[in-house]
Amino acid sequence: DIRQSINFNQIAAIEPSNNYREQLGYELRRMKSEYEKKLQT
Repeated sequence: DIRQSINFNQIAAIEPSNNYREQLGYELRRMKSEYEKKLQT
């Protein structure tokens, strides 16, 4: 029973962090393109 709850907690911790990394990568790319647009102007 304890092992199951630990396993579930690991899955619960892994899933959002995966989503968070995607979100972060998207934000970074967006900021970078905004920055490059400013440089070109």
